[in-house]
Amino acid sequence: MNAQPRMRYKELLLKKGSAVRCWLVQERTSQQVLALLKIVFFAYCLLFPFGKAFQVGGGVLGLVLLIAYYAGGYAQSNLAYLPFKWVLGLFVLYPFIMTVFSQWPGHSFGYTRHILYESLPLLFVGLECIRSKKDMRIMGLFLLGCVFLQGLDGIWQFSTGFDLVNGTPVTYDGRLTGSMGTYRVGNYLAIVMLPALLAFWALPKGLPDKLRGALLALAMMPPLFLLVMSQTRSGMLGLAAGLYCYAAVTLRLSIKMLAAPVVLGAVLVIFGPERVSLSRFMQDGRWELWDAALQIFREYPWFGAGASTFRPAFKELGIEFVINDSGIPHPHGIFMQFLSDGGITGFVLLAGVLVGIGFLWCGIQVFKGIRRNSGANDVEHWRMTGLLWAGFVAYLGTGLFGHNFYRTWWLALGLMMLGCTLGAVVSQLRGRDE
Repeated sequence: MNAQPRMRYKELLLKKGSAVRCWLVQERTSQQVLALLKIVFFAYCLLFPFGKAFQVGGGVLGLVLLIAYYAGGYAQSNLAYLPFKWVLGLFVLYPFIMTVFSQWPGHSFGYTRHILYESLPLLFVGLECIRSKKDMRIMGLFLLGCVFLQGLDGIWQFSTGFDLVNGTPVTYDGRLTGSMGTYRVGNYLAIVMLPALLAFWALPKGLPDKLRGALLALAMMPPLFLLVMSQTRSGMLGLAAGLYCYAAVTLRLSIKMLAAPVVLGAVLVIFGPERVSLSRFMQDGRWELWDAALQIFREYPWFGAGASTFRPAFKELGIEFVINDSGIPHPHGIFMQFLSDGGITGFVLLAGVLVGIGFLWCGIQVFKGIRRNSGANDVEHWRMTGLLWAGFVAYLGTGLFGHNFYRTWWLALGLMMLGCTLGAVVSQLRGRDE
């Protein structure tokens, strides 16, 4: 290709690029892209546990549509109005920074490359897709349908010994898995069951509140059965934490009422089943893992050993386990993992976003919004937002004693709940209910 045709080719590309840019910045186009993004998001909510393809496809499509939406409609986006967007930017970039500067970059990249398109986009998808009570009602209906079907699949698995969707058998120790093929289905249910209660406001308003509540309770029986029979302690803890925090923030409870669940929990630990007993907890292998994580932290105090490097790090330090398997990949607790993977820097940033922004800032906004007395419509919005926040609290609860932070589906769910909560909060603060 000689010089003149080459110049014409470059000019054509520039013109095409300008045309695409002009098309994207049109308000009608950006609204159409946002509408398509919402369709993908709601389908993701419905189909998430029924196959890896839905999880990956939702993340990839969400990422593509987000890029298109921000290219033309950023000024109208929730992200543009978020007061600490630069912190979220650092949060998203930090896993890859920890990969580049990891003591074992190849090992770290094996974990972080998947979250780029499977997990991280869901933070911003949730942020943009939840802008009104209507969006929350639709999300609640899809999540309710999903957990109900997942619960029925669990009942089928309990009755026949095999899951109906994938034919997964009950585990050797009698734990149900549903269509996800793992007892961690209990963690999934713990995170989404509370936001699924948003369906209460989607039921016909002509029905009495008690009848709507009764219908919702019946629909929740199958997923609750699956959660219990999956025997996922971290899931039960997460659900309990979400319920407790939702009640504490949205209801006007006395100190005695707030203390009662804590006392009951203590009684359960002391006198309850062996699997949740205090003696079982004191002998749990997590203590050994956490001690190893602290040793890694002391070796790499400022920036950690790198993203998801617990296994190569403890082997490098010559740490030998008595209770746990020598191939275990993470310390079974995301905050301990933040210390060993990222040191002080990583812990402050990652825990700061999840706890400081997700738990505290969003929780305070819900608390203040409900008590602002600015009208029943406004209070209803904040109560609904509180259920999204409770789902995120449940995510934190499930991560307190389990999970690798970089487990793609679990991180995607947590970031989705964080994004949805931020979207509902920001939309209300900016006075928009689209």
